[in-house]
Amino acid sequence: MPFLFGSLIAWLVIWLSGKLHCSHKLFRIGLSVLVYGIIGLLVTLAAAKGVSGITALIQWLPKLYENKLLPLATMVYDWFAEKIHLLDPALINALEMLLESILSGLKNLISYLSGIAVDLVSGVATGVPNLILSLLAMIFSTVFVVGDYERIAAFAGTNTPIRQRRFSTISGSI
Repeated sequence: MPFLFGSLIAWLVIWLSGKLHCSHKLFRIGLSVLVYGIIGLLVTLAAAKGVSGITALIQWLPKLYENKLLPLATMVYDWFAEKIHLLDPALINALEMLLESILSGLKNLISYLSGIAVDLVSGVATGVPNLILSLLAMIFSTVFVVGDYERIAAFAGTNTPIRQRRFSTISGSI
């Protein structure tokens, strides 16, 4: 996949250099570096935003439980206890057990969601070395395709059957 993506970016760089009317090898390589710089900046910004969002979520979930859900459940319990007490005092015990069960379930859910978020962050962190190797392969494939584009196009032109060459000139190949 890195070589495929590298070739796609090389195609983008060659297309851009054609639009800018400059097909010099060094210009294309410099344009490749610029494209990767822009892509890298966008990916870095998106990753930083994602990590800060997940971190905020991890910190927010327990506070949500303590500051919002627990007081709300207590308020609902007090209201029900007051209304049920008028009817049957034995229902208060059942209501207490129900409330404890709901609160325990909410606490477990928040703990579970926090665990998922932590696992997600650690999974991303362990995938970084593989990502770096893939990115290096992409960059090298882009630079080599952009640098030797004329030779690659000439080779492909002489070794491609006529029927496919006709298709590639119609579709505007690389």
